[in-house]
Amino acid sequence: MAKRSRKPVKNYKYYKTPELIDTVRFVISKMTGNAYFPVPKPTLSSLAMKADDLELKYMAAQNGGPPQTLAMKMARADLVLNTVMLGAYIYNVAFGDEAIMLSSGFPLTKGDIAPILYREFWLKKGPFPGEVLAYCKAIPRALSYIWMIYIGETEPDNDDAWKFIRATSKARTAFKNLEQGTKIWVRVCAVTTKGMTPWLTAEHIMVQ
Repeated sequence: MAKRSRKPVKNYKYYKTPELIDTVRFVISKMTGNAYFPVPKPTLSSLAMKADDLELKYMAAQNGGPPQTLAMKMARADLVLNTVMLGAYIYNVAFGDEAIMLSSGFPLTKGDIAPILYREFWLKKGPFPGEVLAYCKAIPRALSYIWMIYIGETEPDNDDAWKFIRATSKARTAFKNLEQGTKIWVRVCAVTTKGMTPWLTAEHIMVQ
């Protein structure tokens, strides 16, 4: 039996909303500056805004009523539609080439899932020198996210060594004006109506 060609996933029925958001953000990070996909359709910026909008409405729906739930479902349907459209663009531009499609980070058929679904927290180089971008999976009922950093070769054992940077309403932030060539460690937790969640496993990256 001939092997079926793999294609971008079209069915997101079984993706939980935070997983869908993280998948889209992972694809955006992989496609940004990717020479194989010079003109994404829809644009990556529009997808990022839709993912942000869904995240806000998802969090509002956790403690909201039917209107908030309806708004969340509509935002999810919109993001799914645009994600499917991007998948079609990827397939057409790649002419079905699996290696090229995989470079987009987009989940493909036959059970392949974007690696980001198994990651709670990740870092990437920012668009400017000395900038690091940090993302974490949306945490249910989160009111805000607390971000701390440490600069050094190894993760500190002492909690006092961590430096508080800021609290954000979204599950992402940017660290700017860092010294290039240094290693930065980042950790994050959420603040919910029940208090602070445990810190996610710290991640590190070399500043460029």
